[in-house]
Amino acid sequence: MTVNEEPKSQSVVARLWPPRRMHYVILGAVVVAVAVVIAAFVLIDNLTRVAVPDLVGQGPTEAITAISDAGLAYEPFEAASDAVCTTDPPLSDHCEVTGQSAAPESRIRPGTTLKLSIELIEVAIPDFTGLTYDDAAALAKQSFIQVKPDSDVISKITGFGEWNVLAQEREPNEVVEADTLIELSLDAPLVDVPRVIGMPFGEAVEALEAVGITAGYSSVPGSTSDARLFVRAASPAPSEGKRPVGSTVTLDWGYKVPKVVGLTEGEAVRTLEEAGYSVDGYEYGSKLVSKQNPAAGTIADNSKPIELALAPPTVVYEVVSDGSRATITWIAPGTYNISQAVDASLPWKKTFETDRSPENFNAQIMNGSKVTCNIYVNGELLRTNTSTGQYSIVSCG
Repeated sequence: MTVNEEPKSQSVVARLWPPRRMHYVILGAVVVAVAVVIAAFVLIDNLTRVAVPDLVGQGPTEAITAISDAGLAYEPFEAASDAVCTTDPPLSDHCEVTGQSAAPESRIRPGTTLKLSIELIEVAIPDFTGLTYDDAAALAKQSFIQVKPDSDVISKITGFGEWNVLAQEREPNEVVEADTLIELSLDAPLVDVPRVIGMPFGEAVEALEAVGITAGYSSVPGSTSDARLFVRAASPAPSEGKRPVGSTVTLDWGYKVPKVVGLTEGEAVRTLEEAGYSVDGYEYGSKLVSKQNPAAGTIADNSKPIELALAPPTVVYEVVSDGSRATITWIAPGTYNISQAVDASLPWKKTFETDRSPENFNAQIMNGSKVTCNIYVNGELLRTNTSTGQYSIVSCG
């Protein structure tokens, strides 16, 4: 019966622990083991995490220090921050944290980056009216805003800090960002406006600023110290009375017109262009300029061309001598007509408005010992000849 008992015991075990049940037991044990491992990892991870500090309302320096102390990394949230607050170092002392990327007291891994929104704090504008400028500036500093006179030139005047504030650019109690700049209108004294018309432009600007007047002007070519620039008009003019310090006098500028009368057309054109003017003329013209508008020395608007009048072409016969009388014979340019002046007074000159070529002419002195004849074409000496001796005869042919 021993042989038969062994199968019986095996059947009992099989009935108590069938193969399928064994599988479940093993699987359950594995699941429990995994769960224990995961729980251990979670517990360890939670124990190594750090709590996020509450940084809202703190200044940037304190907030960044707190982040570092917590073992975290800092990064500004540029899109939600004021640029002056996120520079290193900040450009303003009046910034605060307004948001953070992780909630306070939440736990995150060490080294995690915490982004901060940092913005200028908001303040209310005080009422500055009636205060002296110095007192207003002190109050503005306490309120974390900035003030300045409504005219930059006032800041250059000694004693402006004692002037009272008449008005301010923005209303009292208006809420603005810290470091906002507010312009103040001051009860400035009246001063005489310097007479600047005709002065070099740079000197005029300095003369106005010296008494606290701002020089207003349209754009100038290059620098206001350009030696070619002069003041041609001022508004308001000095004759209109005193003006308060900080007010503006508008200056009109121009170039001083050079003298070109007596120059050839080409010389006049080049001279005017060098002086900053345009002119309707031929750059190589040889005719002489007889008139110009505006006149030489005028301070004019260089956007308007200078008008030139050209002298007609001329031929001039001339006789000079150390004597006083002569007989002169000549042929008019381009003709065969002979003319004579007997006992003519010296010096003698005959002008022909023509573009014809000069002809021969001669002279015999009645007294003296030296005689010269000259022929000019459009102002330029073309021929000359000299003869000496009593009753000398000279010819320019």
